[in-house]
Amino acid sequence: MKGGDVDTTQPVDLKSLEDERCRAMTSADLAALDRLFSDDLIWTHSSAKVDSKKRLLAKIESGESQYLSMRCEDEKYVVSADAAVASGVVSMEVRLGGVERSLRSRYTNVWFREGDVWRVVAWQSTAVPA
Repeated sequence: MKGGDVDTTQPVDLKSLEDERCRAMTSADLAALDRLFSDDLIWTHSSAKVDSKKRLLAKIESGESQYLSMRCEDEKYVVSADAAVASGVVSMEVRLGGVERSLRSRYTNVWFREGDVWRVVAWQSTAVPA
C-alpha cells in the first residue's frame, strides 16, 4: 500500500496520516502531497488567505512557500466512518516569499475518505497571540 492509502477495513490511523502530511510539507514532497490532498482542498492560512490544492502545491513547488519545520502539540482526533478531524497547535518555521518567519497557530484539519483513500479536504489555522 502506498503512503496515504489506508485499508478502510481497519480504523484510520489519523496520527500517522498527519505525521506523513507534515513530513511531505517540510520535504516539499509534491507527489505525497498530491496523494494526501483532495482535489477539492480548501487551505485557509492563519493570514486568512485561501489556497486551492493546485495553488498551494504550486507555491511549494516554486519555493514561494517553504515549510522548514513543523511541530504539533495538544493534538486531538475525531474519526467517523468517512470523515476525520485533527486539531491542535502547530509551531512552524517557514520561508514565505524569501522571508523566514516563526508561526504558531491553532489548526483544524478535515480529512474525508474518498473511495479507499483518506485525503485532506480542508485546513483552517488561526494565529496564536504571542
